[in-house]
Amino acid sequence: IACALKPKLLIGDEPTTALDVVLQAQILDLLRHLVAESRMGLLLISHDLAVVTEMADRITILRHGEVMEAGDTARTLSGQLHPYTRQLAQASMHVPARAKPHLVGTDQPLLQVEGITRDYPGRRTSLFRRAPAIRAVDDVSLSMAPGQSVALVGRSGCGKSTLARMILALDRPSSGAIRFRGEAITGKSEAELKPARRDMQVVFQDPYGSFDPRQKVEKLVAEPL
Repeated sequence: IACALKPKLLIGDEPTTALDVVLQAQILDLLRHLVAESRMGLLLISHDLAVVTEMADRITILRHGEVMEAGDTARTLSGQLHPYTRQLAQASMHVPARAKPHLVGTDQPLLQVEGITRDYPGRRTSLFRRAPAIRAVDDVSLSMAPGQSVALVGRSGCGKSTLARMILALDRPSSGAIRFRGEAITGKSEAELKPARRDMQVVFQDPYGSFDPRQKVEKLVAEPL
C-alpha cells in the first residue's frame, strides 16, 4: 500500500522483521527496484547490518538518540572508526563487504535533517516536581538525494523510530529543522503539510498494529490512496 502512490520518500521501519529469508529477499528486491526505477528516496530503519549493507548507500549509526558515526556504507562498515560501530559489527552474524563505495549524487537533496533534537517531559514525581526531561534524539543531522538509500542503525530504543516520526511530521522536534524537497516542514499546520505528505509513505514495523481491526479491508486500503 505504501508504494502504490509512488512516493518520493519511503520510510521503512524494520520492514523485514519476522519475515522468512525468501520473503525478505523479495521485499528487498522490490524496494531496490522502486529506488532505481522511480528515483525514490529510501530511509531504512534497521538493526540488521547484513540488510543495511546490501541496501543502503549511506548509513547513520545511532545510540541513545545520538549519532555515533555516519557516512558511506562501505567505508563506515569497513573502517569501523567508532567503538560502537565495531560492537554492532561483532554482534552481527554477517556483515558482507560491498564491492565499492556508492557515487555521491549531485542532485538537490530530497530530504535534509538539520540538528534535530527531541525531548520528552519527565514523569511527575510529586505534585510540584517532575523528573528530568528524557532526550530521545540528540542533535541528529542527515541528508538524502533522490534515488538514494540511507539506513538508520541502532539498538531498540535508540531513537530511530522517533526520528522517523518527526520526518513524517507525526511528531514535532524540540529543536532543529527538517526540509523536504528544499521546503521546511517543521512547525507547519496539518493543511500546510498535505502536499509533502502525498509524497511520503511509511512501512511500519508492526503490520498488525498499523491497521484498525474495526475497519473493513476495503476502507483500510482506500484510505491512504
